[in-house]
Amino acid sequence: MALQNYHNIIHRCFRCGYCKLALSYSQINCPSYSRFRFETYSPGGMMWLIEAWIKRKIKWSESFAKILYSCTACNNCVKQCKFPFSSDIVNIILAAREQMVEDGLVLPLLARFFRNIETYGNPFREPREERNKWAEGTSIQEYDGHEYLYYVGCLGSYDERGQKVARALGEVLLNAEISFGILGAKEECEGNEVNFLGEKRLFKILAEKNMNTFSELGVKKVITLSPHSYNAFKNL
Repeated sequence: MALQNYHNIIHRCFRCGYCKLALSYSQINCPSYSRFRFETYSPGGMMWLIEAWIKRKIKWSESFAKILYSCTACNNCVKQCKFPFSSDIVNIILAAREQMVEDGLVLPLLARFFRNIETYGNPFREPREERNKWAEGTSIQEYDGHEYLYYVGCLGSYDERGQKVARALGEVLLNAEISFGILGAKEECEGNEVNFLGEKRLFKILAEKNMNTFSELGVKKVITLSPHSYNAFKNL
């Protein structure tokens, strides 16, 4: 939902502090506040900053963006907040990120991240044709009417440690005699982090590419290596 739709909600937060606590109220449980120990890094602090930005009381800056991107969207604040707008706290922060991207206010590191995924299909700038290199030396086949698609994702395809995990799960599936195949060079980034960072346009492109590929191949069931991929396919 667009940030403008939350204008009448943001100001209701008065920074009571419950959002930072664990269920026992005995310790800090907000990752960003626990890391930086400044009120601006708490959910309430971020809400106040966003409201000030919306009302043009403060200008956008890289520091402002870095504060909003420190939120891990763990939903602790959603669980702990005592007010009716609790379910929208993380959504507001994500909407602010989306607004920044729409306004062209993108941190250089994120700009490179988005550009690499759009150009190469992965954030590592690795060739698409090497996406299945991790499976060399195994009997894992490309998807061709199998019962399951094994969606590996960018980390499992290119990261050294991720490749080891990808092979390990592949061997488990083989030993269990599961009918599965991989997409190889046809696999596209699922876009979970792209969406999380506010680049909705690119996420929509990735989602459409994946849905078209799955539809063309007749994919009905998907096993994902990554919980991020699982979230994207199931919830986004």
